[in-house]
Amino acid sequence: MAQETVTMTITEALAELKTIKARIEKKTTSLMAYFVRDKGRIDPFADSDAGSTAQFWRRETQAIEDLQDRIIDIRSAIQRANQTTEAEIKGVVQTIADWLTWRREVLPVRKVFYETQLRALNDVRRAEAQNAVKKTSGPDVFVPEYVLAVDEQQLLKDAEFLTELAGALDGRLSLVNATTTITIPM
Repeated sequence: MAQETVTMTITEALAELKTIKARIEKKTTSLMAYFVRDKGRIDPFADSDAGSTAQFWRRETQAIEDLQDRIIDIRSAIQRANQTTEAEIKGVVQTIADWLTWRREVLPVRKVFYETQLRALNDVRRAEAQNAVKKTSGPDVFVPEYVLAVDEQQLLKDAEFLTELAGALDGRLSLVNATTTITIPM
């Protein structure tokens, strides 16, 4: 017999994940209220449809485990879609999975790399401005000259491109999540 499935967009799936996590938190809080009781106290579930606290505990624990399995199903479906869906951003084509890895692992490091170079360049400029004052102080003052190892204009362009790429990526991911459908077991 074929397993029933449901199809939804990644955006809908991500919203469902938030709902599932809230439900798990609420069920956990509810369970903990009945975790322990004085032996002499009456079982609060004895005369209810729940049967007993132990039965209530088993049902709610199973419900939490089922919701956790649903999280795995949703995340796995999203990962499968991300590994096969490609996106072109600023002339660069990669799978969504690769873009997400790039955003998480590469972007922060590259951003710091460019910021460090630009900060060092500004430090040199400040030092040069201070040395300009020394140049007028007398002929015997040694003033160093600086040579850049990189093309400053290209550095600025690269840093700007990185910022534009990160912004375009966020927009593209939102669009892809809203339009890419996934199939999840029910």
